[in-house]
Order: sequence, then C-alpha cells, then structure tokens
Amino acid sequence: MTDDRRLIEDYIPLKAISEEAAREKKDSKGKIAAIHQWWARRPVTAARAAVYGVLVPAPEGKNGRGGRRIEVKGRIRGQPIRLTTNEWYKAMQLGDTYWPYVVWDPLNNPDPTPVMIQNPAKHLDHAKREIVSARYYDLAADAIEQVARRQEASDQGPVL
Repeated sequence: MTDDRRLIEDYIPLKAISEEAAREKKDSKGKIAAIHQWWARRPVTAARAAVYGVLVPAPEGKNGRGGRRIEVKGRIRGQPIRLTTNEWYKAMQLGDTYWPYVVWDPLNNPDPTPVMIQNPAKHLDHAKREIVSARYYDLAADAIEQVARRQEASDQGPVL
C-alpha cells in the first residue's frame, strides 16, 4: 500500500489562515462589496489554503511545520503570473520563506502539479516587468520554469 498522504492531513496553519482571512475581510473597506455584507461571502484565503493542502503531498520524514509562506496562482500555461505590488513587497520581505506555487491550466489539468519557486524576489527580479497603471509584476512563465528546474537540481532542495 502506498502512502498518498496530503499536506492538509498533517499540517494546516490555521492561525495564519485566520489572520489572512480577517485581513482580507478588513481590506474590503471602500469597495463596492463593503456597502452590503453579503451572506454568501466567498472565503478566498481559506479556499486557497484548502486547495493547496489537498494538492500537495505531505513531506516525507518531516512534520511539515517549516514556516513556508505560500501564494497559489493558477494560470493558462505560458501566460505571465501577475503579482500585485503588495505581493511583490511581501516576497521581498519574507525572502526564503515565501513560495509562490504556480498551477498551469488548473481547470483543464486532471493532475495539477504546482511549480514551486522559493524567494521569487531574489530569483525572478531580473524577469519581472513592472506595469505602472495597475502596479503589478509579471513573471514570465519560462523564467518560472527555469528557476524551478534550477532549484530542483540544486543539492539543497526545498526546505519545509
């Protein structure tokens, strides 16, 4: 029998998810959605965390409590990943603990395996293109794949 445990079975950072969900709700002030608190509000942060925890296998030989901060993005293969200015600043601040996980073609992919990049501010700074009108950063798909392959090939590997 194979051990097909998922990360959500061993570890889910409830405190961090709760804090992010509270911030997400608070940040709606001044937006049209804040005029009326809709009963069926969609918990984006909690949903992202749950989807990630189900997709990613549990780490072998570790308890999963390594302090990894994860941002999950789903895009059509070949399209750039868009980070807001705040997401980019968060990546710079969190350094090696910040990991964007990119899932290419998440709706049409029966086996979505995320591409994992540690510290995009360090490894993808050369590939970002600032868009001034909306203030976000595009990270080229080929640069993401190249950095992920380079990190997988390194002896240190991902730290959980």
